[in-house]
Amino acid sequence: MSLNRIIIGVTGGSGAGKGEVCRALVEMNAQILDADDMSHEVILRGKTAAYDEIWGHFGNEVLDAKGEIDRKALGRIVFNDGEKLAVLTKIVHKYVIQRTLEALAISSNRIIVIDAPLLVEAGVHNMCNVVVGVFAPREVRMERIMKRDGITFEAALARINSQMSDSELANHCDYIIHNNGDLEDLNAQIMDFAKVIL
Repeated sequence: MSLNRIIIGVTGGSGAGKGEVCRALVEMNAQILDADDMSHEVILRGKTAAYDEIWGHFGNEVLDAKGEIDRKALGRIVFNDGEKLAVLTKIVHKYVIQRTLEALAISSNRIIVIDAPLLVEAGVHNMCNVVVGVFAPREVRMERIMKRDGITFEAALARINSQMSDSELANHCDYIIHNNGDLEDLNAQIMDFAKVIL
């Protein structure tokens, strides 16, 4: 790792607003490594062995008509079953971590942001100089998830309940940003963070 480089981990539960924080950091010339994007890519057929592992464990019910993994169908299964979620997480994390390490190895950016909802669970926070937690009230997160992903209240609640609690996650964070939906306040907090860290 270059001594002049800073790696920032941005984490938080689904619907907390990590994307808004990362967009602001991009404007400060940060490079974003999006773990969600990588997790979507690694499960595509032919990309990595993750596809075969997921198919082998969960069967045809998680495949769509084209033979690709149907993430919504998979989500309905794992977000209501902690053991199945743990299996999926274990499969996907190793490939996302590999992609992250590869990207870090070739990047020449001074500021690199790893945007990962499961940053701590995957152990990726150990690669970071600073971990930023983005938090929002549960009801705000619920509304965002339902609107963004087009899912039911029950599905959004199951997703939130399957994730690490805010209080537990906060124990792993060096800096906390509260995102209650006020964009002006959010931007002010991001600027305060940038002054301290960057």
